[in-house]
Amino acid sequence: MKRWCLCLACALLLAGCTQRAPEPAVIAGDPELTEASRLDVAADVHAETTLPQEEITVTALRRDADVYGFEMRFRRSRTLESILSDPENLYFGVLDTGKQRIAVPMEEIRVLPDVPTGSFVVTLLVPQGEKLSGSKCRVGFYASARDGDPSNAHFAAEKDVQI
Repeated sequence: MKRWCLCLACALLLAGCTQRAPEPAVIAGDPELTEASRLDVAADVHAETTLPQEEITVTALRRDADVYGFEMRFRRSRTLESILSDPENLYFGVLDTGKQRIAVPMEEIRVLPDVPTGSFVVTLLVPQGEKLSGSKCRVGFYASARDGDPSNAHFAAEKDVQI
């Protein structure tokens, strides 16, 4: 009986040691240096690399029938990883309902890799004090140079979603 318990304990210890550690979150730049006021949401954003809408999925996040954010998924690549992890870049979001455009600063965005599916999961939260109106929203996620004009982005992912 003692041998069996010892073997079980060793097997559990070995199984715990062989698990892979989760990958760290991809974070670009210092969130304290970005502000929504720096972003000119009236201007359209043009990007060097744009993902087709078919390759992006967006889900509205709801609480008590109100949309408080969006979860965006798109395929992961080395190019995107280098753009998002470069400290010289910043990322931001824009929520466009047709009636209003809301800038989503870096502080309200989480970018995480989903290793099993080989994709990025981007969570954009609606900034406090803002409320979405309408039935449709264009959700945009962008990465641009910190020193450059945010309307000239390195990367863009945009998708229309019903809210």
